[in-house]
Amino acid sequence: MLSVLQQLNEYKNINITQLHADYEGLIGSISAGDIVVYDKYQWKAVIDNPDTEPQEASPFWVKWAISNKYAALDEKGDTQSICNATSIIGGVGPFDMVMEFDWVGMDILVLSNIVASEIHIEIKKSTDTDYSTPVWDKVIDTSARTCVTNWYAYFNMARTCPNVDESKGFNILLRPPAVVGTIRITFKQSATSPESRAGVVFGGVSHYLGCTLFPVSLGLDDFSQHKADDYGTVVLVRRKSRRIRKLKTVVEAAEVVRIESYVKGNLLGRSVLFVGDETPDSIFGGLMILGFLDDFDANLTGYGKQQLDFSLVEII
Repeated sequence: MLSVLQQLNEYKNINITQLHADYEGLIGSISAGDIVVYDKYQWKAVIDNPDTEPQEASPFWVKWAISNKYAALDEKGDTQSICNATSIIGGVGPFDMVMEFDWVGMDILVLSNIVASEIHIEIKKSTDTDYSTPVWDKVIDTSARTCVTNWYAYFNMARTCPNVDESKGFNILLRPPAVVGTIRITFKQSATSPESRAGVVFGGVSHYLGCTLFPVSLGLDDFSQHKADDYGTVVLVRRKSRRIRKLKTVVEAAEVVRIESYVKGNLLGRSVLFVGDETPDSIFGGLMILGFLDDFDANLTGYGKQQLDFSLVEII
């Protein structure tokens, strides 16, 4: 199993706008109900000309939503960056969303919740001035809806998940070369509507956490609230649950301390991408979980290989 932290936190270039004006440019001319962009988020003013900058502790502002520009980087499956006639810089189609990032030795790229007819990914070295001779060039036809029978081939061919509607999204995991340079991702305009969308763009350096063992537990924790009247009739007040994924890996004894230290120092309290084994013989190759580490335990036997237990709370 691999763990990956999001390292694509800021764009080098992107061709869409925030949809709303930046807060700094509107100071002194803000009316109640206006929406401004501050620190990657949209904020709604409660009163005219609040005397504080947007922040959650202020009674004069409501944190409204992630901005259009950064929705693809917020690691949530229910938000999308949208490129259309309103958001594209210049206002003229085709509405292909193009984003660039610094690519510094990363080896994992995940794209999810995409609306596009095609995805074109290019990586150039830092010494190159353009993409005429990219070190990596891949085109993904998002209309391909073949059944996945070989997860190892799926990872390496980057095929989409079967029978998934384009607007609802799918997960694509890629292994680009770990070079130092720039990556450009182009989401071509959808074949069915004048727009393109990206819900999750996630990239980083992978860290090995051991070989995934059988069984893997994919469960739900119920947080539903109920109330009962005097006659014992139970009524559902609120329904909520969280998806708990429990995995076990096995590692050499000498690796336990290194992994425990890495988990403690890097994974606690952060959203993490966990990827199943990418080997031809693995039955967990299709396992890809973006979530938080809920629990970690090392069961030391004192000899040979050791077992590690992971409990994850899934985001998407």
